[in-house]
Amino acid sequence: MIALILLNYNDADETIAFIERCRNYESIDKIVVVDNCSTDDSYQCLNRLVDQQKIYLIRTEANLGYAAGNNAGICFALNNWELTQIIISNPDVFVSDETIEKLTAFLQQHNEVMLAGPTIRCPDDSLSYGWDCPTYLSMMKELFVPASLLRKHIDYQSIRQEKERHPFLYVDCLSGCFFAFNVQNFIKVGCFDETTFLYGEESILGFRAKKMQFRNAILPGVQALHNESVSINKNITSIRRKAEILLVSRKYYMREYMHCTASQVAIYSFLYHSKLMLKIVFNKLFSR
Repeated sequence: MIALILLNYNDADETIAFIERCRNYESIDKIVVVDNCSTDDSYQCLNRLVDQQKIYLIRTEANLGYAAGNNAGICFALNNWELTQIIISNPDVFVSDETIEKLTAFLQQHNEVMLAGPTIRCPDDSLSYGWDCPTYLSMMKELFVPASLLRKHIDYQSIRQEKERHPFLYVDCLSGCFFAFNVQNFIKVGCFDETTFLYGEESILGFRAKKMQFRNAILPGVQALHNESVSINKNITSIRRKAEILLVSRKYYMREYMHCTASQVAIYSFLYHSKLMLKIVFNKLFSR
């Protein structure tokens, strides 16, 4: 049996649209919607879709963020059904029944794999095939050469042709917007680290899977479209606020997983804040 966990926070319209697209998929046996203590009428709107046969709704007592919110849905699902695989999805993802069937079939055939995901296509046609676990050097490098700048100069057509020569690719980290996992392996790794509120969960999962000698994989031949950060942008409109949340998660990853020194974390934080201030200033100048 396979369940899909769908996290909602003040975004019932997007979540309902996702459910309507996927409710008749044969690849999904149960859909668990987790309302992360929305402050609007999301819970009431979503409750109208509940049928207690395929679609279920739970509500957290506070906005727990991505990791703890999804863990709540996972716990509910495991307490109610015998599951072999679980799918995690953002509401702003468009994915086919066939893609899910291919992911779950792959997991059944590869016991060494914890997470499996499709190629993620964004609205700007950039593609994500996963990434390596971040190191201190790679995180510092990103401050000076941002990924958004690099994406403008990447020939995704050539990369796609090369990647799709392989039925699957082992990677460290997958995009958290959509992936499936082997339940037994995921539990052994310890589920999501609930210390983070938003951002960085993928890198932590990748690090922990690697440490436990599990593999994560991308299937290049199948895709999901991610209408990137629609839900986040609706609820966190401030560039500074999003950047501060990201920094908190990165500092936690650096301390707890990379075991960086206090000096290394402080240097990174200083450079990160300096870059953020410059970005805010430039945005103000060019928005006039």
